[in-house]
Amino acid sequence: MACIYGIRDTVTGELVYVGQTTRFKKRKQEYLRPGAFMKHHIICYMRSFDDWQKRFDIYQVRACYILSLGDFEKYYIQTLNPTQNRHRPEYIHRKLLSYDDTPDTKDNGYKNYLKRTQSLADNMRQL
Repeated sequence: MACIYGIRDTVTGELVYVGQTTRFKKRKQEYLRPGAFMKHHIICYMRSFDDWQKRFDIYQVRACYILSLGDFEKYYIQTLNPTQNRHRPEYIHRKLLSYDDTPDTKDNGYKNYLKRTQSLADNMRQL
């Protein structure tokens, strides 16, 4: 099952990052592995501390279905306000629609997104 996860700084107590994954155990290992490829900004941030392996707690915030990951990630970024998330809710919303900034594409993408979400909700009600 997919989930939303958080990374908390245990020294300051602040939530630094909220993300999504379909494989939590693997994602957690990627963050904590000493030789991890540092392509993700949060890994670079974590490694900027000498005690990074003990300093950060990576935990599940909520388990959810894969199709609702983006919506839940957006919700938890808005409500928990992590300090190191580069993308904000506007970006997540745009990512769900399209990278094309023309108004027609955004409107059509949003309508299609709403149709997919509605049909998913209808299918889940029938189960």
